[in-house]
Amino acid sequence: MPKHDDTASIFSLPSVCAICGRWPTAAVCAPCWAFACPDLPRCPSCASRAWVSGHRCIDCWPEDSALDATWAAVDYAYPWSGLMARFKFRGEAAWATVFAQAMLRPEGAAHRLADIDWLVPMPMSEQRLAQRGYHPAWLLTQALLQASPRAHRPPAVANGLVRLGHSEPQHELPRAQRLTNPGLACVGHPLHAHRWLGAHIMLIDDVCTTGASLQAAARALRQAGAARVSAWVLARTPPQAHTPL
Repeated sequence: MPKHDDTASIFSLPSVCAICGRWPTAAVCAPCWAFACPDLPRCPSCASRAWVSGHRCIDCWPEDSALDATWAAVDYAYPWSGLMARFKFRGEAAWATVFAQAMLRPEGAAHRLADIDWLVPMPMSEQRLAQRGYHPAWLLTQALLQASPRAHRPPAVANGLVRLGHSEPQHELPRAQRLTNPGLACVGHPLHAHRWLGAHIMLIDDVCTTGASLQAAARALRQAGAARVSAWVLARTPPQAHTPL
């Protein structure tokens, strides 16, 4: 298995496109980028698809949110759901590089970091980190910074949030349990408390299912003194996929 810090070198080599099988090309070829990563209008609050860009969807209006904004690059569906499974569950950590490229594809996406004070990955429980051996959200944060213009690279804190509990992964739970899952509870790390005061913080994660995890993290950061909290994820699960299992 490649080392997790070798992501850039791995994807600079000729490869078979993971989507269509084209050879030789990058890990995702240019035609598949256009097919799999369209720039679609999304709700600025929850990042679900919307009819008009910049307008909140009916599920978010007039609901209060601890997040000032949420962005997603793609829907959690083919082909990204399969690629994400390879990234999170099969040790293929180098996919963080491709996912960061997808997050930066929409016009003006890199400018989202311009007024951010800190990047904070969504936390993992100690049990899951020990099982997996790496932190996907932190790898994605690092890849996103490396792919962004130097002028738009805020500092990042790997352990800015601490998960207080442990539970089954969100995607394995029915919607009702996802929204009330006590394993989502987290707090700002006390060693970084001085960094959050009055700051604009961007949460980074691979997928947003119902938004419950991001909301819990945003509330923890606001309680720690953050003035604004935004979130940026690779994929957003479509609302129709939220039905109980």
